[in-house]
Amino acid sequence: MLAFEAGYVGNHGVGILGNRNINAALVPGTGAASQPLNQKFGRRASTGTWVPTGSHYQSLQVKLDRRFSDGFALTTAYTYGKAINFMDNNGGFHIPAVMAVNRGRAGFDTTHVYVQSFVYELPFGPKGRWAQAGLQRWLLGDWQVSGVFYAYTGQPLGITYSAATLNAPGNNNRPDVNGTPEIYGAVGRGAKWFDATKFSAPPPNTYGNVGRNVLGGPGMVGLDFALFRRFPVIKERLSGELRMESFNFTNTPHFSNPSGDFGGASFGEVTGAAADQRTFQFALKLVF
Repeated sequence: MLAFEAGYVGNHGVGILGNRNINAALVPGTGAASQPLNQKFGRRASTGTWVPTGSHYQSLQVKLDRRFSDGFALTTAYTYGKAINFMDNNGGFHIPAVMAVNRGRAGFDTTHVYVQSFVYELPFGPKGRWAQAGLQRWLLGDWQVSGVFYAYTGQPLGITYSAATLNAPGNNNRPDVNGTPEIYGAVGRGAKWFDATKFSAPPPNTYGNVGRNVLGGPGMVGLDFALFRRFPVIKERLSGELRMESFNFTNTPHFSNPSGDFGGASFGEVTGAAADQRTFQFALKLVF
């Protein structure tokens, strides 16, 4: 039997606090002269306070279930969504003097999420079609396999640039971008994940025009797999289960985001990966 579900899931956050430097210079190129607290009190140090912001999340979520029957169950789930905020984890604003330019994709935003899970009791042994008795039953019976296949698109990538030429204490900066950078998808030293030639340094005393988290990094694909063997009755009320579980069974590398530091030696290059290589674990469970 198949069961299909589809729905819209979203939320709207109000009053989410973010740490803002209220003494950030308001006008690039003016240095300390446009720091509000310097103008009033001669104070040049950063001065943080909590200010309310908002967030949005909207998504289409669908799921298809094949309910457990004849020893087999299958669940397919897919989400298409988008999360927008001003900062992550109540952090500071990249450019506190101009709040609007901090709005963009949340750092945890994942556009596409696909998950496929399954459970299958192999058709051997007393409940199966084959090997219902004798030596074959003890060798092949009571086995079960299960797994979870997942595929996600990459998370947002922030592009930043030194604020040295901005001359606006308390603010950070971003570079300029000309057009939409092509995503090459290359990985490793000297290889570019995206077209880095589209970026350039903004003129002195100006903000760059790149928005927040406008590009995406490497996605993630993998399979977690498990194999179980049940021993129904070992000795009066005593049963057991042998388990083998593997995480990232395909040993697929999951790469980190490329460097988004414009002007850095590795700008646009993916040079790291998650330490989640294939692992196995075994367990013996006794029930009495």
